[in-house]
Amino acid sequence: MTNGNKVIVYRLSLWIGISTALIGFYLHRTDFILSDLVIAIGSICALIILIFGLIDIFSNNKIKKTEKIMWVSEFIFLTFIAGILYLRSFKKRNYINKACA
Repeated sequence: MTNGNKVIVYRLSLWIGISTALIGFYLHRTDFILSDLVIAIGSICALIILIFGLIDIFSNNKIKKTEKIMWVSEFIFLTFIAGILYLRSFKKRNYINKACA
C-alpha cells in the first residue's frame, strides 16, 4: 500500500471513528436502541487506527526508539487524539503532498 493510500484509509477511519464514537455516546445517553451498534463501529475504527499506527511506527526507521515508546503508549491510551497528532506528523515526515492527504 502506498503512503497516499495509507493516509486516505487512516484519515477516513479516524474521522468515522471519532464521529461514530461521539454520536454513539450521545445515543447511549438517550437510551437509543441502536447505540451499541454505533459504538461498535467507532470501536472498529479505533482498532484500525491503532493497527495502522503501530505498523507504521514499528516499520519506520526515521523514528527513534524513545519516540516509538511514546507513540505506542499514546496510541494505546489516547487512540483518537494520538491518531490526529500522528496523522499530522506522518504527513510532515513522509512529505505527503496535500492533494492526496
